[in-house]
Amino acid sequence: MLLEGTPDVEIVSEIAPLPGEPVVKKYNHDPFARTELEDVLTREGIIAGEWTVLVTGVSAAVCANACAMGFSNRHYMTLIPMDCTAAGTVEDEARTYSIYQGRAYNFDMDFTLSTMVSFVPAAALAERAPVAALT
Repeated sequence: MLLEGTPDVEIVSEIAPLPGEPVVKKYNHDPFARTELEDVLTREGIIAGEWTVLVTGVSAAVCANACAMGFSNRHYMTLIPMDCTAAGTVEDEARTYSIYQGRAYNFDMDFTLSTMVSFVPAAALAERAPVAALT
């Protein structure tokens, strides 16, 4: 069991949030249940249909699955770096990934590897000149 205040739930220093970055505490598998996640996404301007969300973690068949499904059900493009998730067994992992490829989720979920992902800081996005649409 993961208990608040124990080392098992602490954020490791290599991926610790920067000062001012939001941190959402969750209390069960679903990161949207009884948390401020939807409010944080709205406040940060992270809008379904406009943003791609990366889902990582352990277990691919439990917490990461609940997170991926939650974002997908809210119409976010959901990307799973397969080398950044794991399950208790290879069979559990394969079963979970096969759900994402089914007709219900294959339109807004996809797989990648962490080496194929790059990040653009939000500040850099804000500095870009708006692109005019051609009609």
